[in-house]
Amino acid sequence: MAGDARRRCDQRGWHRSRSGYGGLAGSGPIASIASRRTLPRRPARVATTVVDSKKKTDVSDIPFGRDLRLASSARELVIERTIPASSERVFDAFTGPAQLTQWWWPEGFTCPAAEVDLRVGGTYRIDVRWPDAIAPAARFSHYLAGEYYEIDRPRRLVMSGRAVDDHQGELFATLIELTLVPVEGGTALTMRQSYFEPLPPAPALAGAEQGWSEQLDKLTRLLTA
Repeated sequence: MAGDARRRCDQRGWHRSRSGYGGLAGSGPIASIASRRTLPRRPARVATTVVDSKKKTDVSDIPFGRDLRLASSARELVIERTIPASSERVFDAFTGPAQLTQWWWPEGFTCPAAEVDLRVGGTYRIDVRWPDAIAPAARFSHYLAGEYYEIDRPRRLVMSGRAVDDHQGELFATLIELTLVPVEGGTALTMRQSYFEPLPPAPALAGAEQGWSEQLDKLTRLLTA
């Protein structure tokens, strides 16, 4: 069943890259974005870093509810952006169900419902409504879910991000680490997303930075409205 689900996802890679499941979000103007390799002090325009396969832990060995930080990442995406709002407001927009429904997912996608149990060990669920232009048979996933590992309002939030289909179960999982630093004019947000084996299809990985950019554009509009 897992292998069949994986093959079906591969065939729908274009839709996944637009939906942003590879990096969680879709396309739009970039305010201040930088992607970099896994070495944290060497910023670059490269979005991913390949890790020696001999050192990687297959994420399938870490079931839902287990800490993904126990796995070694195969690739990482880092996005940096300054958002013109206080760090408290930015943090709350990432953790408040009512706000999540207003900005999570890229343009063309909407979030009809969100559930959050904001505590270490608590879980969240963010539903997705696909654009009408995408056929129902191609809508591979129904929601994003995960667990909270670290909660330090308004400075840091660490959680898993798991793409889930109601029939096929978990399709793939990532680790999302958010760091917020107050700066003049707002908040410097750093988002690090780690990918594990088995990786999402190549189109999803290729669209990850574009997806986060559009999603953060929506967040900025919400907080500056």
